[in-house]
Amino acid sequence: MELFIREVEKAEVTFPPLAKDEPTLRLSAAMRESWSSGRFWFNYAMRTSIDDDAVYWEALDDGKGREILAKEDAEQLADVKMEQFAAYLKEKKDDQQFE
Repeated sequence: MELFIREVEKAEVTFPPLAKDEPTLRLSAAMRESWSSGRFWFNYAMRTSIDDDAVYWEALDDGKGREILAKEDAEQLADVKMEQFAAYLKEKKDDQQFE
């Protein structure tokens, strides 16, 4: 990742500013901050729901996640999530009727 960001920085130097009021925060700086803060992994997990569980446990868990899960009744949690999903589907269907 560091090599990639350095190459982006090199490319940024070769391109002139797009306008006088071009933002001072360059893409390379935003990428470096996202990588170092861990926000990259959060964003990745939100965009690729298939991998979100693995990304969470490997990159984002601060050690407290398993404690929280151990305290929750898994069936109760599943029921709540299914209710939320049903509400989401109903809302989506209602939105499509107004299009």
